[in-house]
Amino acid sequence: MNITEYTEVNEILNWLKSKLCNMLNKKLVGIYLYGSLVWGDFDRYTSDIDLMIAIETNINRNDFLSLNKIHSELGDKFKDWKDRIEIAYISINTLKTFKLNKNEIAVISPGEPFNMKKAGIDWLINLYLIRMKSLVLFGPNPSSIIEKSTKIEFLEAVKNQLLEWHEWITHSKNSYSSQCYATLTICRALYTLNTGEQPSKRRARTTWWLRPTRLAESPGRQRERRRRWWQRPPRPIRRTAHRRRLQRVVRSLAECGRNGGFARRAQ
Repeated sequence: MNITEYTEVNEILNWLKSKLCNMLNKKLVGIYLYGSLVWGDFDRYTSDIDLMIAIETNINRNDFLSLNKIHSELGDKFKDWKDRIEIAYISINTLKTFKLNKNEIAVISPGEPFNMKKAGIDWLINLYLIRMKSLVLFGPNPSSIIEKSTKIEFLEAVKNQLLEWHEWITHSKNSYSSQCYATLTICRALYTLNTGEQPSKRRARTTWWLRPTRLAESPGRQRERRRRWWQRPPRPIRRTAHRRRLQRVVRSLAECGRNGGFARRAQ
């Protein structure tokens, strides 16, 4: 089944779908693909594959061990994609009540081994986007199993998540890759809060990165600077300045949020 335009991605998705159907059997409700493969700007060499698996009931110990084995087999079979696939296993009850309660879900993601964690309103952004725009590989339409959230709730969740980045940036000051990830995430949040739409990280970066300080440059020069930043990060000597700029941006956003600036934009 050709789900995407990428042959190897299709092989992975079909292989995984077959394994999950056999292992979870009647417990499996749906398999949903989201992220850059659906929203655009997918990069074969750097992007992840994002999946949400809806299940009838929470994962038990036997399920966990069996799924962990499948994940290991996937990494061995598709070596280029090892640690580049994010899968969340979420029960129907959690999908319906995540705004009210925190329930256990099972997650594996890049840099994070397969584990159980509590999920609730902090998953509103992902579930809103999956409900609005995802590819159904198996099961019913996601709108029939995921609790509906309004756009105002979505934008408020984006704002709240963004306002938490100041502390995170400070704690990750020695990790340049984390700083780059923070930059892209902040750019995407800014884009979303100003337009009401969720873009890819690359599109958001093109729109927002260094925008206030580069307006004096020609459009061609701005495009070239953005292209080079995406392909090659700043030299080490600039990392401290890069971090301080991010911290200033987040502090100003926090102040704007406290003053209700985002609420007015959302409306």
